[in-house]
Amino acid sequence: MFRTYSYLLLFLPLLLVSCQSTDRSVGEPSLDQETDQILAVFPELELRDSTSGSNIEQNDSTHFIDHIYYHKGKNAPFTGSMVNKTWNDTLKAKGFFEEGRIQRFVSWYPNGNMNSEMIVTPDSTDAKYITTTWHHSGTLKSKYNRHSGKRYFESGTLKSKWNKNRAFDFWENGNPKAIWPLEKDGEISFYHGEFTAWNPNNTISTKGIFKDGRKHGKWVYRDSTGSIEKIIIYKNGKADSTISPTQQ
Repeated sequence: MFRTYSYLLLFLPLLLVSCQSTDRSVGEPSLDQETDQILAVFPELELRDSTSGSNIEQNDSTHFIDHIYYHKGKNAPFTGSMVNKTWNDTLKAKGFFEEGRIQRFVSWYPNGNMNSEMIVTPDSTDAKYITTTWHHSGTLKSKYNRHSGKRYFESGTLKSKWNKNRAFDFWENGNPKAIWPLEKDGEISFYHGEFTAWNPNNTISTKGIFKDGRKHGKWVYRDSTGSIEKIIIYKNGKADSTISPTQQ
């Protein structure tokens, strides 16, 4: 099983992996990225295994909520707050920890507007946390937990939403952009099932099947008028043959 990571950002939480990618990992940020960023923002901390107490790698597969953070050189799990400031003493990020576990994380843009906030919220559905992000202008950018969420354009219109089974993208005019079929294996979500994409004018642009995160079988591509441009037959993510409209 393979795993693809999105680009690195400076603060938690990361932006969602782009739904326009055909990489296996989709939906919420990869778990090790969130951990990497906690350690990047607060270099005084380190990770240790909750059972053995030994140091662990940043890309350990355990969910970052379950990691135990220690202040370097200290034996007890860290309890308290951590602050990261800019050169002119304005807040960049602040984290709150209890017995080594992250409870809340807040980051700010250089203009003072909030960038993100993550709050741990254990519940019966194992959602574990709620993360909210904002655009630089202050408008809502995204809100999500482990199982579902929404993203917004800076104008306030819905950009995407997802749950355990499907992800939906929208054009800024409100028309559907794509529906992605999702399956989940442990902490990793991947595409599996029928995929459909639309042009901004609401005509279908692409239709095909994902199998275990890869394009498979017949994929039909259309132009903005709805006319077929090409048909590609895929086998496990690789184009096997192409059929032009005149060959049908």
